[in-house]
Amino acid sequence: MTTSNKRRARITIVNAGWWGTQAHLPSLTQYQDVEVVSIADLDPDKLDAAGRVYGVEHCYPDFRHMLDVEKPDGVVAATNHTSHYLVARTVPTP
Repeated sequence: MTTSNKRRARITIVNAGWWGTQAHLPSLTQYQDVEVVSIADLDPDKLDAAGRVYGVEHCYPDFRHMLDVEKPDGVVAATNHTSHYLVARTVPTP
């Protein structure tokens, strides 16, 4: 199977803070095999800015709702380390 025949991995980002916008989004948006399908953040200004800058159309104030709607292949928990477990345990398993 060639790269052009493969389905792109659908990735979501939880948090539009520094790690999300300065590390994960710039990196992930450069990969051919990845599509960043959505971002979630409680701060509407950060969320709107990240969506505009990185061309992510679907932005959610609630990451749980985002996961239910988007059903991503992978999730980046770009949150404070103390909330990684909360995000990870919320991600549905296949």
